[in-house]
Amino acid sequence: MAIYTKIEASDLEKIVVPYQIEVVDFTPIDGGNANSNYHIRAKEGEYMLTIAEEKSLQQVQNLATLLQWLGEHHFSTSQVHASITGEIVTQYAEKPILVKKWIYGTVHENFSADELRQIGNSMAQLHQIPVPHYLPKLHPYGYQVFSTVIDKRLDTEYEYWLKERLQFLEKNLPENLPRGLVHGDIFFDNVLFENNKIKAIIDFEEACNYYFIFDLGMGVLGLCRTDGKIDLAKTRALIKGYEQVRSLDFLEKDSLQLFIEYGAIATSWWRFWKYNIHSPSLNLGDKHWEMVQVAKEVEILNKEHFLSIVFE
Repeated sequence: MAIYTKIEASDLEKIVVPYQIEVVDFTPIDGGNANSNYHIRAKEGEYMLTIAEEKSLQQVQNLATLLQWLGEHHFSTSQVHASITGEIVTQYAEKPILVKKWIYGTVHENFSADELRQIGNSMAQLHQIPVPHYLPKLHPYGYQVFSTVIDKRLDTEYEYWLKERLQFLEKNLPENLPRGLVHGDIFFDNVLFENNKIKAIIDFEEACNYYFIFDLGMGVLGLCRTDGKIDLAKTRALIKGYEQVRSLDFLEKDSLQLFIEYGAIATSWWRFWKYNIHSPSLNLGDKHWEMVQVAKEVEILNKEHFLSIVFE
């Protein structure tokens, strides 16, 4: 995690001219995997400045347009701050710039049942918003990209396992599941709370037109683990909140366990690719194994037991 583009006060003053922001001070924010983020305190309020390191101008334009679309449908997420000429994306050093209003809220990892019901409720609300035409119809690190790291001989044990799970998914993923607008990466650090009430779901970088149940599977993976293992009681709370707004059909319920495993496999792929190929890291090079272990544990869960607990 790093700040890839370091800016000085003089640089920032130039960047924010189109936005009519009078900067008081600013600080870098650690944690971005593909962006450099800064917290700006200004006379007019507070903002998040994002410098996109890897996405094209069009991709960032689509993201900003999506955030506006979500706002128009009363979904609580980041609000884009447009320039004085109405531009929602500008550029600095040939990199796309996105300015958003600062959201006051906190991130925490261990959610209560009530908080999980709130998140599930928000996810279902998201899934009822019409899907924009410009969103991709595949998840950015869905099974279609798994083969790109197989046979690299960087971790032969992992690559063999991934190849086997890819073949399994290709044979067993159901077709004709309901799909639409999904977030694609609802982990704990993408959910903000204030006074035990959900404030926003943020970071729609992986949003796509994909299976709703994939979003839920990834949400269970990112929100419902205790001591590294999937917590079925927490999973039940998330699903209960979701079904208060949108009911899951039989095939979705029957597939949830598979899609939690799929989410863990996909996340293991991303970590392996990120920390061994894209940005090699000695400290994080084995981080994919955490998700491998989760996937293996989900795979061997008794399905009847899983369904009876989660959908009691």
